[in-house]
Formats: sequence, C-alpha cells, structure tokens
Amino acid sequence: MQLRDIGGIFRSAVFWRTAPFVMASQGVFLGVQGLWAGPYLRDVSQLPAAAAANIVALVGVAMVVGAVGSGWLARRLQQRGISLQATAGAGMFLFMLAQLLILLDVPLPGWLLWGMYGVFGTSGVLTYASLVREFPVHLAGRVSTGLTLVIFAGAFVVQYGFGLLLNAWPHDAGSYAVVAHRASWAIALLVQLVTGVWYYSAQLNRVRVEWHLLKR
Repeated sequence: MQLRDIGGIFRSAVFWRTAPFVMASQGVFLGVQGLWAGPYLRDVSQLPAAAAANIVALVGVAMVVGAVGSGWLARRLQQRGISLQATAGAGMFLFMLAQLLILLDVPLPGWLLWGMYGVFGTSGVLTYASLVREFPVHLAGRVSTGLTLVIFAGAFVVQYGFGLLLNAWPHDAGSYAVVAHRASWAIALLVQLVTGVWYYSAQLNRVRVEWHLLKR
C-alpha cells in the first residue's frame, strides 16, 4: 500500500509542480556541501586545507541558522498573506545568487559568500509543509517520503555528475582543473534556473485558475 501511494504521488501533476526545483536546489546544496565544496575551495579559491575546512564547517553552521530562520520568517510572512511556496521559491533563488557570486569570484569575503550559501541552501525544505497540504491528510507522510526521495536522488546525481565533469578535463593527481569546477557549477545553476522558472510558472498558473474560479 505504501509503495502504491508513493507511486500515485509520483504520477501527480501537483507533485511535479514543486519537486523539480526542490530536487535541483537541495540536490546541489547537499551534493556540493557533502563532497565538492572542499575541492572547489582548494582548486579555485586556492585556500589551504585548514582554511577550506573552516569554510565547509561554516556552511554547516549557516545551514542550521538558515533552516531555523527560514521557518520563523515563513510563518511571519504567511500572516501577511505571503505563501510558503513564494517564500521557499525566493529562498531557492537567493541560494542561486550565492552560487553565482561564488562562481564569479566577486571581491567579497569568502566566509560571507559561503555563509550565504549555507543560510539559503535549505530553503527548499519549506516546500514540505506547502506540498503536503495539496494532498489528502492520510498521504502526508507519503508525500514527505516522495519529496525526500527525489532530493536524495538529486544529491546523488550532483555528486556523480560533478565527478564525471571534473574528471573530463586533464588534471593533476591532487587537484582538478579550475575550468572543470566552473563548468560544473554553471551547469548546476542552469538546471536550477530552468526548474525555477517551471516552479514559478506552475504556481502562477495555479493562482490564475483559482482566481478564475473565485470570479465565477
């Protein structure tokens, strides 16, 4: 029964209005933070091992702060009529901005850029609360399970895909080519942009339908 319910959720258009952007955003955050942030800091930012480790640890702390803070902010914004979907989407786009600033090597402190990366990296988690409301109450757990599955699938694809791209360029035994790192990040950003446009277009279409029904 559980597998049948999850299969039904995966066949739902409602689920796929939200899941692709969350899969891409959370997949990139988990995949990079878990495996590829250190090599990027070493090869592109040219940081020594100790400094790179400190930045990775900072991302972990910022992630906790962001998760707590985004939940608090989302509740306040809901009271002002701003939906969870909108807040989550804005956070995921700010996460993309953090990635872009890092990729462009803007002249800002590394701790600030990577702190921003960590703070906004978990914004997609807010969609759990909004998505379960789109389904019958008895399916809430299955919906959460389905979204978790696609997020971890996204993280696996990111980790494996980055590895393929980094190894596609000639590199030394202890490092990867800078251009390979940047190409990987650029492709990840492009995927997030495409799925982000899908996310917002689907939300806007839903609002139009609801508005049309209210006018009847």
